[in-house]
Amino acid sequence: MNPDVERGRKLSFMLYGLTVRGAGGETVLDTDVGSNTETGEFLLGAYGREGSRDDSWRWLGGERETVVQVPTLPATGTIEITGMAAAEMNVALSVDDKSVAETTVTTQMDTHALSFE
Repeated sequence: MNPDVERGRKLSFMLYGLTVRGAGGETVLDTDVGSNTETGEFLLGAYGREGSRDDSWRWLGGERETVVQVPTLPATGTIEITGMAAAEMNVALSVDDKSVAETTVTTQMDTHALSFE
């Protein structure tokens, strides 16, 4: 965060989409996180929705972790996050307080898949 900016934000990841897939690859949840809040609730570490004419997103950051509550989560599957980081960093996925997967995100727009059991 820039100390010269009053009320600045600590930004880490610009999240465009969040997808949950079951073990067979079927889509359980597919949401544009910038415009659709009915399919998931950001409880910690996320800023409000933002957008342009063609896109919407939500910045994650400000805390060491982001907590998202989704309406349903299969016992086994994959969570995909689409977006780009402010700087290259490692991201870990935890389900019910258990670390289950890690990946590295970069400043390039990409989709990252994190599997869980």
